[in-house]
Amino acid sequence: MKTKIFNSTLLFTLIMSISLSAATTATAQTPESSIEIQALAIENQLRCPVCVNQGLTTCALALCNDIKNSIRTQLAEGRSPDNILLFFEESYGTQIRSGLAPRGFNLWLWSWTVASVIIPTTAIFLIINRLRSGTN
Repeated sequence: MKTKIFNSTLLFTLIMSISLSAATTATAQTPESSIEIQALAIENQLRCPVCVNQGLTTCALALCNDIKNSIRTQLAEGRSPDNILLFFEESYGTQIRSGLAPRGFNLWLWSWTVASVIIPTTAIFLIINRLRSGTN
């Protein structure tokens, strides 16, 4: 009886270890795929410097292809994604970023947007509470 339990446990452990090793081997990333994932993340944060409101990932201009190749080269050289973004921002200006950074005029714009949602919502909430308390 103990031998059957031992054999079943051994078989289960062997099957689990084989399946786990196969799963980890299948999901292991090569350096090339890691660079590709980082490059795509950087490309999603940049816009085409020539086209109006077109992302770097969707633009087919030769300049955008050169930028994409430069991103991959810089990642292969070991530069961090933040340094690469800063490099392109210094080269082409802040308009190459696809998102507005909350600083300067953009900070005022962000706070105006937040205030235009919070203030009316608070006012409506207070008016409804005042009307409810007045009817009781």
